[in-house]
Amino acid sequence: MKLSTALLLVFTLVMVAVHLTSTRLLRRAWSARAPAWLSVLNIFRFEGIYYLALMAYVAWQRSRFLLAPLVIMAALHVAGWAVAECKHGWLVTTGGEAAQARILTGVQIFDLGETVVLVYVAYVLARGILGYWVGA
Repeated sequence: MKLSTALLLVFTLVMVAVHLTSTRLLRRAWSARAPAWLSVLNIFRFEGIYYLALMAYVAWQRSRFLLAPLVIMAALHVAGWAVAECKHGWLVTTGGEAAQARILTGVQIFDLGETVVLVYVAYVLARGILGYWVGA
């Protein structure tokens, strides 16, 4: 079994969990009682690192599975991460409950679509691992 495939599968499953709970994570990050490690910036960092790792894995494996959607998703996440790094106050103070509600609705819609892609990535990675065990 390739360790890199297994690690990326675990990373992907964590990403699925993050996206299925993104509304709760954002509300908690915006609250006054949020732990120091939970911030919108750290969420962007986590997602950006995931997509960089996934793109490196796809390039290393010389794979074309989902290449176009992955490049688009990676570009969106890395761009969001870059903006969040440059503007540390971005999305920290959202301007009230109405603005938060709009942001959360948009995040939910985007994250549900992204979860479909992530589940497929997990499926492909799991098949690769199972294929290694069956073929060995």
